[in-house]
Amino acid sequence: MLKKSLKILFKYYGVYRLNIRKHSPHSLVLSDDFELKEFTADDLFYFSPLGLNDSYIHIYEKRFKSNRYKCYGVIDRSSNKLAYYAWICLLDVKFVKEINRNFKLKQKQAVLFEDDNTTLEYRGKGIHSYVMEYRIQQAKKQGVKSVYIIVYKRNIPALKTIKKFKFKRVNINPFYFRKEFMHELKLKFNK
Repeated sequence: MLKKSLKILFKYYGVYRLNIRKHSPHSLVLSDDFELKEFTADDLFYFSPLGLNDSYIHIYEKRFKSNRYKCYGVIDRSSNKLAYYAWICLLDVKFVKEINRNFKLKQKQAVLFEDDNTTLEYRGKGIHSYVMEYRIQQAKKQGVKSVYIIVYKRNIPALKTIKKFKFKRVNINPFYFRKEFMHELKLKFNK
């Protein structure tokens, strides 16, 4: 039952891992038109024009308060608009929007990259790749050995980026799902 349900879930999503010790840094440059900054709760106003529903804003507020996450944003200097944002989950418990539930990585010294988003008008400018490399280097400085990403299998741009950075597809073994997960997973797929 568990294996079957996980196969259903990961038919649509793949889990990918990067071994940081084997990572060769990419020399990428961010255009002078943009500024990369680490966001704090004071920067939540940047998310408002994106039209995210309140549940996302609530999740982001909780992330800032928890100190379990770091958020990086890229701002268009000319318009002061948010061009890109991405999160790193640094500690044990992670919220994964794809399955609406928490899980824990069994492996120590691992982080999860979550919620990468380039706004429509800024796609194709290399921002995602630049911030991906930046986050990998930040994780490396903290002594992290592995980076995990969960990607929707039809998200072609994200899959191209993780291939470029040599993330490898992994099975579900590094994850522990809480007990209620199976029941909730059944409800989700039986709608």
